[in-house]
Amino acid sequence: MARRVGPTHFLSLRLDPAFFSAFGDAVRQSHLTSAGMLVEPRTSHITTLLLDLNERTTGAALEAFQRLGERRTPLGPMTLRFRGVSTFGNRVVFAIPENDDATESVCRLAAELLEYFAVGGFTSAANDKEFTPHCTLMKTNRSSPKRIDPHVYSRFADHDFGSCQTTTIDFCSMRGPKTDGYYQTLAQIPL
Repeated sequence: MARRVGPTHFLSLRLDPAFFSAFGDAVRQSHLTSAGMLVEPRTSHITTLLLDLNERTTGAALEAFQRLGERRTPLGPMTLRFRGVSTFGNRVVFAIPENDDATESVCRLAAELLEYFAVGGFTSAANDKEFTPHCTLMKTNRSSPKRIDPHVYSRFADHDFGSCQTTTIDFCSMRGPKTDGYYQTLAQIPL
């Protein structure tokens, strides 16, 4: 089988979708034509690592993930506070975790995961960009404009979304069937 190009799986910290419902409600009420770019709230998460896997390498990456869970010292549940939104070139709108100890722990975790999985050759070239912890709220798609109008999200520039707790690192498939609205989770380890 030919190797896939681009990420197929990812490691994530799942977030409670209720924290971001005010954003989606506001977009649907005031910018209905942009509502098709909203991300399904049940998929709320922070991506910590992108993986480029195929049928042959998925099993090995899952085994490496399980070994990581056995050897690392758990951090314990993490509470992240989200305040404000930003964009990646007006193509992706995301909620920003406050710059605090928890967010710094997420950044260290992402670096640890990248180093660990790079040894096995599982990481995607998309990880070469600087890690920016975020929760995607909207993104452009094939049937949408190429850019999201700043009027759609500007009133949330300083919005306090609140705090939510995450407890596990999830190994997810981008293409598998979703369970309970979230990405197909192939394995979890305690945070």
